Amino acid sequence: MANRCKNCGWPNVADRENCEKCNALLSTDVFISYSRKDYVINDRPIENCIISKIKNALEENDISYWFDEEGIYSGDEFAGVITRAIRTSKIFLFLSSVNSNQSLWTSNEISTALEYKKIIIPFRLDESPYNDSVMMKIVSLDRIDCINQEKAIPKLLRAIRHHIPKHSGANRRFFEIPQSVKGATVIMDLGDKKVEHIMTYEGDKLNKGKTLTKTYLKSTKTQDMSDCGSFSDEISVHITDKKTPIVMLIGPAAVGKTMTLVRLVRYLLEQGYSVQPDRDFRPTSDIGYGKLCDSFHELINSAYAANGTSRMDCMLIKIIDRIGRCVFQIVDVAGKFYYDESDSTPLPHFLLQIIHSSNPFIWVIMLEPYWRDSFHRIKNIEKIQKFKLQFFRPGDKVILVCNKTDKLPFFHGKSEVSFNPLLNLIKEEYPGILEIFENFNPITKFFRKYNCSVIPFSTGTYSQSHSGRMIYVPSSPKFPHLLWKELNK
Repeated sequence: MANRCKNCGWPNVADRENCEKCNALLSTDVFISYSRKDYVINDRPIENCIISKIKNALEENDISYWFDEEGIYSGDEFAGVITRAIRTSKIFLFLSSVNSNQSLWTSNEISTALEYKKIIIPFRLDESPYNDSVMMKIVSLDRIDCINQEKAIPKLLRAIRHHIPKHSGANRRFFEIPQSVKGATVIMDLGDKKVEHIMTYEGDKLNKGKTLTKTYLKSTKTQDMSDCGSFSDEISVHITDKKTPIVMLIGPAAVGKTMTLVRLVRYLLEQGYSVQPDRDFRPTSDIGYGKLCDSFHELINSAYAANGTSRMDCMLIKIIDRIGRCVFQIVDVAGKFYYDESDSTPLPHFLLQIIHSSNPFIWVIMLEPYWRDSFHRIKNIEKIQKFKLQFFRPGDKVILVCNKTDKLPFFHGKSEVSFNPLLNLIKEEYPGILEIFENFNPITKFFRKYNCSVIPFSTGTYSQSHSGRMIYVPSSPKFPHLLWKELNK
């Protein structure tokens, strides 16, 4: 059997952990190493902070970057995440300050950048000297001093531009494609549209790892990907695996179903699982679905994932463990097919095909505190009750996921939610929803009142870039960990 990448399924890779296709598609221009103390006070970004100005300048100049916005990857368990982010970046930007020079983590990040022979640009936020461990590693490197911000940031941009390919249009990115993946499909981000290029080499002009530019690449096919993942509600779907449980993400539109899936997938990839779209789920004639499968991991890992959620409607995602077993199949049901205010539109054919499959089912019902108004929340409760009566089977598991709990007054820290106030809020906002799943078993009802579980969730934070697109920063890993733990009970 071909050795496949555990992340993207790319065949014949030498290293399942470091697939060249993944590295090419998920690479960023700049990895930013900094101290969180220079960026936030009391969990809020410092106003007019130089780090924010640097990030804005990178965005305005269409330079992609990796930045741990919330400081959640500063633990030993996330060392692999940091290592991969450094490895797949082109430039390592060290924001030197009193705080970052005292940080063991920034010192370790610099060591990792040197190990991978990255271009290192030291940018001094203050006049503090490098500490001993940092000094030894970067003392010989040219640095940029931030005495005058108006001059320092343009100088930084020029230094970065010197080391990365020039962009030939708004929001265009070129990726480094190693020789071993010639002919690979590459997704280039052109703002509102994505263009698919199949790259070929002209003779032997390219050596392994050299950056592709217009001089060296020939586009043999260009296709508009604005319809990527679009589908008709009349399509037919096919579930090849009839035994592995199907997880159905259901709920009205815009309550965070797809971004919950995105956050869960990112977490599982970090934990060593493989996550793959099932290409056989929809007909081979469905070109849009094929494109979506090709770009799935790029969409999942993009900082702009929130801008492409509609493309991921009606996908079947397989979760595969470390020994190659498929443990779950996940379907994100588009809200427009689940929740209809008039309650007069029948469910589409493809959704009924999934529901009537013989697989075990786990129903993940997305709830949002204060969603719309009381009228629509009552309508949603009625929809859930009707759905349960029509389609739930004995033995089906039900998980009520209360999304956006980070917006609630009893949310504290980065991931801590007081459970009893949360449960009381659900009962108040969605009266009678727990009673739908009341346990009538004469024995088990004494220690389990409801045949459902309730968990808090947050997908992350979202901010709007100067180009108008939403930039996504994932939530604490504790949230997807809690959901994953509940799925496996």
